[in-house]
Amino acid sequence: MNRIWSCCTPLLALVGVTLVGSQFGVAQEPETLIEGDVRHGGFGGPVVKFTEVNNEFGVLVGGRGGWIINDSFVLGAGGYGLVT
Repeated sequence: MNRIWSCCTPLLALVGVTLVGSQFGVAQEPETLIEGDVRHGGFGGPVVKFTEVNNEFGVLVGGRGGWIINDSFVLGAGGYGLVT
């Protein structure tokens, strides 16, 4: 029985301290990377590229698109496939 208490005592102490600390903590606004109103936009479209593959003419067809955040940051992706 003594062994069980010696194993559980640190866990109970940690839970108790966490609960007490959370009740008396000051509520804070969540911090974000971008302050104020965030403007969103996007773009997308088809793309055709011409290249040389194994010393032969090749055509790549695909598309690109992105999400524009605050007119200054873009998260985007593109994909292409060889059609010839």
